[in-house]
Amino acid sequence: MTLNQTLFAILNAGVPASAVGLDIGYLAAVFLIFSLPAKLMIDWLWGNSRDRGAAMAVVTAILLALGINLLISTGVQIPRPHEAGIGHSYLAHAADSSFPSDHATVLFAAAWAYAFAERAASAWLFAVTGLMVGWARIYLGVHYPLDIFGGALSGLTGAMLSRGLMVLAGTRLLAFAEACYRRLFSMLIRAGWVRA
Repeated sequence: MTLNQTLFAILNAGVPASAVGLDIGYLAAVFLIFSLPAKLMIDWLWGNSRDRGAAMAVVTAILLALGINLLISTGVQIPRPHEAGIGHSYLAHAADSSFPSDHATVLFAAAWAYAFAERAASAWLFAVTGLMVGWARIYLGVHYPLDIFGGALSGLTGAMLSRGLMVLAGTRLLAFAEACYRRLFSMLIRAGWVRA
């Protein structure tokens, strides 16, 4: 048994599984990721230009990191634990490649991008969220620990590429995005519901 499988066996819910543990795992695995779009919306609609720049860097990091995952998954097909007859699965999932975890990728890309944008509180928030979601998805049997680690590395790579792009063209991209936003949301801005 590999170290990856050994760690999976330790973290995966057994039989019988605790109902409370499964409920907590399900909430973390399925719903915690929605805290990220909520935070991005708050940053953009009610933040200042610095907040919006950070939000743009986060979205760019996520898109680049998911692109990296897509390239990896076309060349590396690793069956999910339950498909390989390992452990116990408590969450329905499509039979696609287990490695790397897209959930972990998104959350760690956000954490790293916020860190590069000098938003320490947001960086820590999404690093902890990424760990919680990663644990939950192992606990429920849809990912191995290595999938979460791989997602964290994809997230870091996406954030580094995003950081480079922001250094090169971030000011121009933000100015364009804010101009589009002010035009599209002009009525809400005038009403004072969102920030200009």
